Amino acid sequence: MSEVRIAIPGLKLVSEANAHEHFRVRAKRAAEQNTIAGLVLRTLKAPPAPCDVRIVRVSRSRLDTDNLQGSAKHVRDAVARWLGVDDRDPRVTWHVGQESGATAVRIVVRPWSLDAVGARSTVEGETVRVEAVLTASQRTALARQLLDHPEVDVALAGFRLTLHTATTRTP
Repeated sequence: MSEVRIAIPGLKLVSEANAHEHFRVRAKRAAEQNTIAGLVLRTLKAPPAPCDVRIVRVSRSRLDTDNLQGSAKHVRDAVARWLGVDDRDPRVTWHVGQESGATAVRIVVRPWSLDAVGARSTVEGETVRVEAVLTASQRTALARQLLDHPEVDVALAGFRLTLHTATTRTP
């Protein structure tokens, strides 16, 4: 199954931690975000787990990383329900990003399998593990690039990995 990609124009994700408002206002916003995302996703066939989920907050203003994660909570809950999993299921990896633009939310869900070209990252304690599945010809091409170039850029399934060769300095 191929990736699912949707955009929800006008859906605003805000910093819940910094929103000093009445609890009913927060609850209403949470319900709206969850319902809108859920209604849009219902029209699509959910890929089976394991998968990689990206939620992108599009706004003219930026949030710091901890508030960014919290702002996507209700959309994440809707995506997890659509996938038929709990949002802490280890078969699903979650990433929240942001970019500048007109207010919207973008959701990208990519199936993950060792049988298809793709990539995913997981956090294991202090380690970020990046896994990539390449074809034999892609692996060969990457090996050649690594030998021939001091910097190699690899883009795959929403990941961009730049590999540099360390330079030694003489005193």
